[in-house]
Amino acid sequence: MKKLNLTGRLVNKLRNERDWTQDELADRLQKAGWMISRSGVSKIESGFVYVHDFQLHYFADVFRVPAVVFVPTLDLSKPIDETLSRLIYNEKHSFTPKSNKMFDAALFAAKDKAA
Repeated sequence: MKKLNLTGRLVNKLRNERDWTQDELADRLQKAGWMISRSGVSKIESGFVYVHDFQLHYFADVFRVPAVVFVPTLDLSKPIDETLSRLIYNEKHSFTPKSNKMFDAALFAAKDKAA
């Protein structure tokens, strides 16, 4: 089945680091204002549903992490489609990135200024 998000594996990792069940995560997300069920959390973690950008803020809130951790690092020296294809391929094949760092805002800003 086609993966529809790149967020699910990280959500699963963060949830397991906190020893939360999917029910507990769903409950915390509901208290934050997102009406989601355990089944919804499961579908996100499995990559079966899209995760909209505004929904990342709910995850960031309940996990107490910056929202940018859900944004993958992009190699701006290569075509964007090549980088995204690599990320999607790795996600489909359960490969994990070499680094835990998902987004380097300072590097992004420096490259943006140089352009």
